[in-house]
Amino acid sequence: MVPALEATLADMGVDLHAQQNVELRFEDRPNKTPRAFCVAIEIPERVILVIKPQGGPDDWRALFHEAGHTSISAHVASLAMEEKRLGDNAVTEGWAMLLEHLTIDPVCSRSGSTSRGRTSLPRRVPRSCSGSSAATARSSCMRSSTTPRPT
Repeated sequence: MVPALEATLADMGVDLHAQQNVELRFEDRPNKTPRAFCVAIEIPERVILVIKPQGGPDDWRALFHEAGHTSISAHVASLAMEEKRLGDNAVTEGWAMLLEHLTIDPVCSRSGSTSRGRTSLPRRVPRSCSGSSAATARSSCMRSSTTPRPT
């Protein structure tokens, strides 16, 4: 799961490990909850993404969702403290839902490649929308997002 997240963010131009202000807590510890969550300690100076990967679709969705919250919290330096903490929640939820929905997008799951030496992911969980470029990935996902889906 984590390599898939890293690859997806890399295709979007974000190096998860190069962000000095983002701490990744993926290790297994006694009594650690398996639920993924993001803790914004000091926005944007210290943001922590936590998960105890168990596998399965719920873990995939939760990890990608919380990575969306982490990405937003880690990149809001120009806002006042009130806006960082109390601003419009739609922005952070929008990014979280965008990343989460990549895990169920059929176009993204079909178009993944192993061109960068990545391992294949379970069906319907994308590594990225495209193995070629961020622009292609965005356009593939944009096309697929306009397709109505049964609820």
